[in-house]
Amino acid sequence: MSDATATRRLFVFLGLLFAFAIRFSVILFSSDSFRDDPDAYRSLAVGLATTGTFGNSTDTPTKPTAFRPPLYPSVLSLGVETDSRPVHFLYLALLHSILGLATCFGASLLFHELTKARFPGIHSSSRSIGTVLTFILVAFDPILIRQSQLIMTETLATCLTVAVLICINALVTKANSPTTTRASDLMAVLTGLLFGLNALCRPSAFVWIGCLCVGRILLFRQWPISRSSLRIGIGLLVGVAICVVPWGIRNSLYVGKFLLTTSHGGYTLLLANNSSLYDHLDRSWSRDWDESTFFVSWHREASVSKNELDQDARAQELAVSTIWQRPLDFAESCLVREIWLWAPWPNQSNFAMQAAVGGWYCLEFLAALVGLWVLFRTPPREPSSIRRWLPLLSLIFSISLIHSVFWSNMRMRAVCMPAVAILASVGVAQSINRRKVGEEQAVCSA
Repeated sequence: MSDATATRRLFVFLGLLFAFAIRFSVILFSSDSFRDDPDAYRSLAVGLATTGTFGNSTDTPTKPTAFRPPLYPSVLSLGVETDSRPVHFLYLALLHSILGLATCFGASLLFHELTKARFPGIHSSSRSIGTVLTFILVAFDPILIRQSQLIMTETLATCLTVAVLICINALVTKANSPTTTRASDLMAVLTGLLFGLNALCRPSAFVWIGCLCVGRILLFRQWPISRSSLRIGIGLLVGVAICVVPWGIRNSLYVGKFLLTTSHGGYTLLLANNSSLYDHLDRSWSRDWDESTFFVSWHREASVSKNELDQDARAQELAVSTIWQRPLDFAESCLVREIWLWAPWPNQSNFAMQAAVGGWYCLEFLAALVGLWVLFRTPPREPSSIRRWLPLLSLIFSISLIHSVFWSNMRMRAVCMPAVAILASVGVAQSINRRKVGEEQAVCSA
C-alpha cells in the first residue's frame, strides 16, 4: 500500500469518526432527544416487541393497525427493554448515529461516482473537494441533525434513499457491460429490495419509482424494449414485491384491506386540504396556522367511523369535496405547500436559529442551482452519464409533487437533502475546476 493510499484511508476513517461523533453528541447532549413520540412509532415498537402484533401498546388488547409504515417501528422493536418496556435510549442514539454516518459516506461516494461518469475531465483535486463538501453538507444538514434527535422515519428513510441511489448507479454501470448479465440481474433485485424497504419506511418511495419510470421512458425512448432492460425491470419488480407484498397480505388478513402503503393517506390529504387551512391561506401564507378548529371538526367526524379504514376513506372524501368546492384555493394551497416544503428557515425557532439555518440553506440552494445549470449545460460524452442523474432528479421532483397536494413542511424534504448536497457540490467543484483550468491556460500561454 502506497503512502498516499494509506493517508487517504486515514482521512476517510477520521472523517467518518468525526461525523459519527457529531451526530452522537447532538443526540446525547440534547435535552429533548427521543422524549416525545408524535407519530406513535415508539408505541408501535413496544407493541410489536411485547405482543408480536403491529399495533399501539396503549391499546388493550393491542389491535393490528396499518396506520403507520412498518419498517421503522420494526427496527425500533429490537431495542425494546422487556422489563421497563420503552426503547433503550442508547440503542436509539447508536441507531440514528450509524444511519447518519452511512448517509454521509454514501452521499459523498455517490457524488464521486456520478461526477466521474458525467464530468470525466474534472481535476481530481476539484472532485475531491466536492466529495468532502458533500460529506460536510450532509453531516451538518440542520434538518437531518434535528430529525436524528426524534423518533421519526426521516433518518432511516434518508439512509435507504441514498442506498437506492448508489445501487441504481451501480446497476447502470453493470447494464452497460454485456458480459455481466447475471450480476445485473442480482443488482436489479437488490435495488428493488431497497426500493421496497424504502417504501415500507416512507410510502412516498412508490411515487419516486413511478416518476423514475416515466422519466426513463420519456427521456430515453427505446422501442422495442431491449432484452437487458426487460430483465432489469423484472428484477426490480421482483425485489420490490418481495418486500411489500407480505405487508399487503398482512393488512388484508388483519386490517381488512390489501394495502401496500398505510391507512392514513386520507388524513394527510385532509390535513393539507380543509376549509380551516384554506381560510387561513386567504388571510396569510404564514406557516403559523391554528389547527385547533380542524382537529375539533376531524375528531367529530372520526368518532363515528367504525375503524381506521373507514376513517381514512372519510378523510379522503372530505378532502376531495373541499378541493372540488374551492378549486382556486386548492391551486393556491399547492403553491404555498411548495414554499413551505423548500422554506430555508424554520418558523418555530428563535431569531438566531432562523438566521443560521436560513443562511445555510440559502447558500446550499444557490450552489445547487448552479450545479443543476452545470449538469444540463455540459454536453454528455456518453448517454448513460445523463441516465445516472435521473434517479436523483426524479427523487426531488417526486417529493415536491407529493407535498404540493399532501401536507407539507420542511421535515418532509429530509430524504432529498443528500441529493441537494450533491448538486451543490457539483456547482462548487465545477467553479473551482474552471478556475484551475484558467490558471493552467494562463501559465501555458505565458
